[in-house]
Amino acid sequence: MTKPHHTLTVASETVAVYRKAIKHLYLRVRPEDGTICVSAPRFVSDSAIRHFVLSKWEWIARQRTRLAHHPSPGKPLVDAACLTVAQPLWFEGKPYRLVWVPGTARAAVHRDAATQTVTVAVAHTTPPERVARAVEAWLRAELKTRAAALLAQWAPRVGVTVADWGIKRMKTRWGTCNVRARRIWLNLALIAHPPACLEYVVVHELAHLLERHHNARFHALMDRFLPDWRARQAQLNGIPHRDAFSERGN
Repeated sequence: MTKPHHTLTVASETVAVYRKAIKHLYLRVRPEDGTICVSAPRFVSDSAIRHFVLSKWEWIARQRTRLAHHPSPGKPLVDAACLTVAQPLWFEGKPYRLVWVPGTARAAVHRDAATQTVTVAVAHTTPPERVARAVEAWLRAELKTRAAALLAQWAPRVGVTVADWGIKRMKTRWGTCNVRARRIWLNLALIAHPPACLEYVVVHELAHLLERHHNARFHALMDRFLPDWRARQAQLNGIPHRDAFSERGN
């Protein structure tokens, strides 16, 4: 993570300021921890930056609400705290209520789509951390099943072969592609988002086997294979289609 040039205090919040050779002010909320970050031209004063941040306060609040409800790369899908408070478990874009019921030491997880509940049958003496690991293992298995089907469907369409693929936690990316090894990794957090978002990431990474860079050729490939990929990308990042990923100042 790049270290900011300095920080400012705005309405009791710490704002990370990055000075760059740019013409406008840009604001973003860091997905990992909700930190407010501003990229600013070198000639803009700290006072102007404070005014800019305050003018975007409602937008900041909306972004933080979105991040709280939709796990981003690197954000835990489930932890011990989630099992003891009324906090939803997001699955394929919908909030599910976690329910404990008596069971054996080996946790069993069941999803009921009709009632939007995820039931964990486990012994009452089982530590919350172990239950959280069981739920995460279940989420991983669910994502693996869906990803396997999509890869089998899309690899022939794109005209590529995948030597290996897997699922892991990633802090900053939804997926990665090692072109030389023909290996794809998908972020575990994708299971929290709608199926269309997972399909977008799968096609995105497969397209990288034809074009390594995010250039005009890559975008043309995405337009051919998945014409609405931009809308899906925006949905995955929790913003309205055609909106910027950050707020810009004049």
